[in-house]
Amino acid sequence: MAEIIKIISKHQIYIKQMTSTNPKSKNLINRDDVNEMIENAIRRHNRRSTIISAILGWILIGGYSFGLFHVVNNI
Repeated sequence: MAEIIKIISKHQIYIKQMTSTNPKSKNLINRDDVNEMIENAIRRHNRRSTIISAILGWILIGGYSFGLFHVVNNI
């Protein structure tokens, strides 16, 4: 039972350190670093989604034109 209380108290201390508003704490990331990480994530998402959309667009245009040429050829 004493071990469980020690583990719980260690986790509470760790959570307290993570949620601390003390700017001198070394465990926290400052606001500029967080904003930079968010901007990098958004930039990476936009780049990947653009590439995926372009590939899907070319596949759909190719399928549409293939079907259109078959219909025109059979007329």
